Amino acid sequence: MYVYNLDNYHDIHKKRRSDTVTLSTAKHMATCICKQISACAPIPIIFDNISVHNPANIDASNICFRLIHKYYGIFDIAYTNRKKQWLTSGQLAIDNFNQIDLLTVHCYDDAIAERKEERSMKGVRLVGFQEKNLHSMNDYIMALQMILDIDKDTEYLHNQVAPLVADWPEQLFI
Repeated sequence: MYVYNLDNYHDIHKKRRSDTVTLSTAKHMATCICKQISACAPIPIIFDNISVHNPANIDASNICFRLIHKYYGIFDIAYTNRKKQWLTSGQLAIDNFNQIDLLTVHCYDDAIAERKEERSMKGVRLVGFQEKNLHSMNDYIMALQMILDIDKDTEYLHNQVAPLVADWPEQLFI
């Protein structure tokens, strides 16, 4: 399986010299890289005669149904109330030494160390780059043509899912 990353690059290391027309000469580039994940098989678009594509993107009714029927009493209790329950039942003991640790929301150090090889740049391939601002969904769609042009020759994406990491407006799945 290949994972793609589409992002923008701004050439801000260039000398700026204002004139009467422009304030700077920075260049904006759309870059696309990919990395093969050899321990993971490609994900088929159709699995057990069911498409992985969800045309609703985020199905709010399904999420509400699951929260109400499957997770009732778990996620609907405020954190402060849940913490009081832990304290009264003796599940949580607060002392002066771990109060600062309680302020840490996320700590990814262990996960990063475990996945060091996966997160390395080893094996990353440049799919393409083009001068383009990535300021709208249409800009991103046009930049995606880099992946589709490569796929015309390889047909790797034929009936396969291509995970794509990007930071476009509205955060839609494509």
